[in-house]
Formats: sequence, structure tokens, C-alpha cells
Amino acid sequence: MQTAAVSGAVGLAGAGATNVLSPILLPEKPRFDRNVSYWSQALPSASPALTHNIEADVLIVGGGFLGLSTAYYLGQTLPGLRVVLFEAVRCGNGASGRNGAMVLTQTDDSYLQDSDHPALDRRLYELTSENIKTMIALCRALRIDCELEQNGALQAVNNPSEVAARQAFVRKARDQGFPFEFWSGEQTAQIRRLSPSQNGSRSLRLKILPESSRGSSA
Repeated sequence: MQTAAVSGAVGLAGAGATNVLSPILLPEKPRFDRNVSYWSQALPSASPALTHNIEADVLIVGGGFLGLSTAYYLGQTLPGLRVVLFEAVRCGNGASGRNGAMVLTQTDDSYLQDSDHPALDRRLYELTSENIKTMIALCRALRIDCELEQNGALQAVNNPSEVAARQAFVRKARDQGFPFEFWSGEQTAQIRRLSPSQNGSRSLRLKILPESSRGSSA
């Protein structure tokens, strides 16, 4: 048993050493594919490469939403702070510039879903709603024309077997203070830019989140 334990420990140590040394002994050159999405047309030009040593109080790697907003708010909060942001290609080249430009409340795993923790559901909704308001205020303050439209968000339910469950969800959500609505097929058909459904029936059901938005990601 002792021999087996020692052998196992040596094997783990060897694997750990390999993981540490491999990037040093066999370095791989990072590859960054260039963003050619629709939004890339509005991305800023790439900044010149760093050619000399610089000093900074804070170094940020990545010029996406998170990196740029971090740099901005650090500069606003602590004006004397030396903040440097590194970006491999150009700002917005990654996921921040390759999305559908939908600004929605809630999180991906909780979107229009209820859980056993209604207080947490409400807090997530309020937090993400506040995030959207902050983003709108930031765009106005910096005069960023991202074609932002705050028209709400719709979710279609075109399976009749799901209608009753979604109606119950909306009733429960409204009782908890969420500004959700349930639209019948007839109500939906009155909207000029939306057809009753793709197959011509009148079974489309929608829920609306009035605080959600849509705009350009660039």
C-alpha cells in the first residue's frame, strides 16, 4: 500500500510539473481571430503595440465590456490612478462585439423562470434592470450612439400545451411584483409588426419585459 501510495504521489507530481513546464518549454503563440461581425464596422482602430516599459497602478487585460467599464469607472472614481488596458487585437474584438445586441433583465439561467427563492428572483431582476438604466445613462453621458431602443422584450409560446403553465407563471410573477404581461393570440395579432404565428394559426402567446432594451453592441 505504501509503495502504491508513493507511486501515485510521484505520478501526480510529475503531471503537475508537466503542466507547469509545458508552456515554458513549448510555448504556443496566442491566436486571436479578427471580429468580422456586423458590429465590427463600428469598432475603433487598433492601438499601436507597446514598444517601451510603462508603469501603472492598475493593469487591465482585455478591451471588452468588462475591461473598458472597469477602466472607465476607476478613472472616474480615482482620477489620479494610472490605469493601463491591454488588448490583443482591438477593443470589442471578442465576445463583447459579437452578440445579438439584446439587453435583457435577469440572468441566462433564470430568464423568465421562477424558482424556490422568490426574493432572490426579485433581487436579480432589480439588479439587472438597474444595470440597463446605468448603461443608458452612460451612453448619454459619453454621447455613445448605439441605436439603443427600450421597447421591452417578448417571448413567444406557440405550443398550446404550454399556454396554461405560462399563464400561471405570469400570474405568480405579477403577484411578486414583476411587470410581466400575458398576451392572447388575438391581442398579439393586433400588433402590426408581429404576425399571429409563423404557420398562420392564432396560438402565439407573449410575455413582455418593459425594462429590456435592444441596441448595437459596438
